[in-house]
This record gives sequence, structure tokens and C-alpha cells, in this order.
Amino acid sequence: MDDEINIFFSDCPAIPSFHVSALGNVKIKNSVSIYLTHACNLRCKTCYLNAGEPLKNELSIKNYEKIFSEIKDLNFDMVYFLGGEPMLRKDILDIIKIAKGNDLYTSMSSNGFFIDSINAKSLKEAGLDQIQISIDSPSEEINDNIRSQGSFGKAVKAIHNLKKVNMKVSIGFTITKNFYDVETMVNFASQIGINVLNISIAEPFGRAMLYDIIPEKEKVKKAIEQIKNLKSVIKITYNGFRFYLDEKVFEKSLKFIPENYRSCPAGIDRFVIDSNGNVYGCELLMENEFFEGNVLENDLKTIWEKGFRRFKERMPNECKSCKYLRSCQGGCPARSFISGSFNSKDPLCYL
Repeated sequence: MDDEINIFFSDCPAIPSFHVSALGNVKIKNSVSIYLTHACNLRCKTCYLNAGEPLKNELSIKNYEKIFSEIKDLNFDMVYFLGGEPMLRKDILDIIKIAKGNDLYTSMSSNGFFIDSINAKSLKEAGLDQIQISIDSPSEEINDNIRSQGSFGKAVKAIHNLKKVNMKVSIGFTITKNFYDVETMVNFASQIGINVLNISIAEPFGRAMLYDIIPEKEKVKKAIEQIKNLKSVIKITYNGFRFYLDEKVFEKSLKFIPENYRSCPAGIDRFVIDSNGNVYGCELLMENEFFEGNVLENDLKTIWEKGFRRFKERMPNECKSCKYLRSCQGGCPARSFISGSFNSKDPLCYL
């Protein structure tokens, strides 16, 4: 499939399996995103979690022994660790080791602030398969305006330290109003030895709702044109671009629908565990009405098999007669929910 079709079918703004698969050259079918802590040393303007302080009663290492065993029994392929900042967990290495002991592929997202040469080596030895470091501009000034002072230098240094121990590293880049020059970002990533760049768009969730950083549609369209015209040796993966594409791509999508394709993977081939053990279909909808249970009180197998009904059954009325229903299915329910109705079509849809 060409770039535009890949962009179309990777619409979910939250799922990590696109960049994980590309970097690891592995096929990830089922994954669990685990928010190890809400604690974070930075206050990024793009943070949908509004991370900063840890939640009360965040899960212990003993809890994770049970969780990883249950995840493996469900035949899931991967666990993806996030925060906050996962490196603020003093037991992060033990958590990774337990996950690997259950034969799970492990990946992690980090701001890189605490990954010195010693920690890079320790992460590798613990069994972490790969890691994504967040950088939102090759300009230190612009990046630090978005992600907090000093974050750029620490992120670049972390990448250097990780590559020295042969860790697979990607960069997570979020397009904002502040910076949307994909070509410059790709060149920067290539120059520092990165093989995979994952590009997403700032979405109106969490802290991003407080700052004027959501890019205008024309800026995103310019970014897409750059992507299409790039002659790059690095792999580029995407999150959340569908409704910035021309309708001709919607037409083309009908010819290339992947088998068993679901626009929203929540409760279909992934779910989320928050740092206090609460289970949700999607991290963008960690709200009371989307609560599916808690790993300390409920069996994960039961949650997985009987839960997530709202996601599985969602079908916006206005989409039922749309000729692109099979390849789109109403778009992102999280964007619909924050716009007023979970069961309405994606508010970005212009059809």
C-alpha cells in the first residue's frame, strides 16, 4: 500500500503498534498499554494524560506479576509501558524483567530525561525490546517550549546512550501549531541514527486543551504533502491523519481494506491498564463511564471477554449510509465523545 493508504488506515491517535511493529520488524496483533505512573518531571503541552503527580494506590511489583501472567494467558503479544514518565518508577527494571519472563514483547515511551549511560545499559539487560523517545522539533527552543525546559538535550543524549547499547530506538513526533515541518524532522531523525519516526497530531485531550497548540488543518495537509514527497531512508509511521486526506483516498481505501479491519481497536485487539489498575478500552477515554473493571478486583479474562461493549457495538447513525463505512466505521470515538456524543461520527469528518 502507498503512503496515503497507510495514513488512512492508521487513524487511531493512541495505538502504539504501528511504530513498534516497524521498529522491531515484528507483527503485533494484540497489545496492552500500561500506564505505570502518572508522575512526570515534565509538563508537556501535548500531554493527553495531563501527567504530573502519581495517582493514589499505584500498582506494586507484586500486582504486575499477576497482571503479566494473565495477559500472556490471553495470548497477547506485547505490553507497552507509558506514563507520566516510566523511568520515575524505581522498580521499572523489575517490571520489565517480569514481563519478559512471561514471554511478552516489551516497548516503552519515555521523555529520555533519566536515561544516562548506566540506565540505558540496565534497560537493555532487563530485556526491554525497544523504546520510543519523544521529541517535537529539531529546534531546541521550539521543542522545549512544548515539552519543558531542558527536554531536548536530555532526549538527544538518551538516544545516544541507548544506541550505544544497541537498543532499538524510535522518535515520537507530535505535529503542533508550533512546528509541523516533517521534512526537517525526518532529516534530523536520520542524522542522529533513528530508523523509525512516528508522527501524530496534537489532539484536544488533557493538557493540550489548555494551550493553543492544535495545528490548523492546512498545516497538517502541508505535512502530509511533505510525507508523500519525501525520499527518506527511515521508516515513517502515523497516528490520526485520516480526515486531513482528500476524498480520493477514501475512495481508494475501499480497495485496500485489511482483513478484519476495525477503525477503533479499543476492546478489539487492545486495552489499557491505568497505574491504579483500572481497565479501559482507550487511554483517551479513561472516564468513569468507560471503566471496565480493576485488575486487583476483577479477572482480566472476564473483563476482556465480556467488556468493551460500547466500543464493539458503536455505529454512528449518520455513518450507516456512508459508502466508506467499511473502511472508516465512524472514526475515533474519543474525538466524538469530547465533542458531545460517543455515538456520533468523528467530528473531523468532512463528508
